[in-house]
Amino acid sequence: MRHDVRKNNHQLDKENCSFGWSFPVLSRAQRSLAASLESFHFEWIGNNQTDDELLIAQSVQEFARLISSIEDERDRFVSEKNPAEAK
Repeated sequence: MRHDVRKNNHQLDKENCSFGWSFPVLSRAQRSLAASLESFHFEWIGNNQTDDELLIAQSVQEFARLISSIEDERDRFVSEKNPAEAK
């Protein structure tokens, strides 16, 4: 079991070196998506939103927060893994 963990960590390190340049690009894209979703607002016909529209709007906001949280954790993970590359 211990050997498998080390082997998996080594594989992740190799993949991180190969694709490490893509993490900042992905993170910027994800954060941009989260910001767009966060600022998203429905336009509705009439004076009031329906219950479904309210639920969808709340879900979009929650999804934006989830994406931001994932990116925060990704940044934390990368900075712990590579302190020299920390922001």
